[in-house]
Amino acid sequence: MGLDQKKIHILTTGQPSTNPRLVKEANALAEAGFKVKVYYQFWTDWALETDKELLKNVPWEYELVGGTPYKRRLIFLLNKIKFKLLQYLANHTNLYLEHYKYRAYSNIAKRLRKERADHYIAHNLGALPLAAKSAKYHRASYSFDAEDYHRGQYQQACREQEIDICLENRYIPNAKFVTSASPLINEKYVTLYPQQKFVTINNVFPNSEFRRQISINNDKPLKLVWFSQTIGKKRGLEEFISALNLIRDFSLEINLIGNCDKTNKVFFEDLLIEKKHSILFHKPIFSRELNIKLSDFDIGLATETGRDLNNDIALSNKVFSYIQAGLAILASTTSAQQHLLEKYSSIGSLIDLNKPEEIAEKLKILHNQREKLHKAKSASIEVAKTLNWDVEKHTLLSLFKNP
Repeated sequence: MGLDQKKIHILTTGQPSTNPRLVKEANALAEAGFKVKVYYQFWTDWALETDKELLKNVPWEYELVGGTPYKRRLIFLLNKIKFKLLQYLANHTNLYLEHYKYRAYSNIAKRLRKERADHYIAHNLGALPLAAKSAKYHRASYSFDAEDYHRGQYQQACREQEIDICLENRYIPNAKFVTSASPLINEKYVTLYPQQKFVTINNVFPNSEFRRQISINNDKPLKLVWFSQTIGKKRGLEEFISALNLIRDFSLEINLIGNCDKTNKVFFEDLLIEKKHSILFHKPIFSRELNIKLSDFDIGLATETGRDLNNDIALSNKVFSYIQAGLAILASTTSAQQHLLEKYSSIGSLIDLNKPEEIAEKLKILHNQREKLHKAKSASIEVAKTLNWDVEKHTLLSLFKNP
């Protein structure tokens, strides 16, 4: 069977705009000749608008299942009620564990029975049972993309972790292969399932989405940037902003990109006591626009706290975006980020979020010695020549082209 005849269905519990990794994967597979269709469910309001823009020109099919709060509302509300009930049962029994993380589970399961594919890809753990069951029903294969180390996403043992472990044990061993988003996540899963095939695929982007040239800032205040879907507490921002209060002899500008409610905005503004510095809040923007905008800044902040095992060993897409945009990197000392900065030491520095004086000192060096800043930014551009999706996607495609 030729590649142009093979059908791949990609399943996610969120929306395309909330999962750039899924979009890159779907694009690469479609461009390689596979017939790709993405099934997704409503996750958040802001992504409805960004999805409209994103889905205008994608080379794959897509279907939103289970309604939204605005269209097919009755189905959405019924699913929401049913979801809460089944979650309750899963919390207190061993029934309906597969439904625990997918609100529109029944809707999408029904749709998948009607549309056969040769292979099913589960993005996130909630989609894994659906991929496995659909593959079994249609006598096809399935794989799992472990963007996180799911059983490690908890600070202490709980029922949800037990369910995660159960789902992983039930469905990972029979997958055709598993892709992971960082080398350290890969290592953890290999230890648990030594017979399974695991491959790391980094959260990098096509170089065409970036300017691929550094902005020279010789004398203006350093422009720092951090982004995520949501701007909130316990993301390392509190510690970093507090460290800025120790710097009183020059100005800094910190830019936060993402959804931020009034309470959190006031919280972060109040943290910044030293008014010489400024915090600018920006609404979330489409991934391609964001990647271009990042080049306007000087320093990318990767302030993961290592709050749980997964956060300690995962690599977020932001750190790769910073590199490809040509920014100097300040990354907190999680195991994964230490591993990355040890390999690419010229792109920036590690910071200990518990040592504000150390953070302030590293910012002073970058402010006073602009040649160091520009060297780090240039090093990021150099690293991005190989650390990008144009290279990384071949690792993914090889999994499908080779039996």
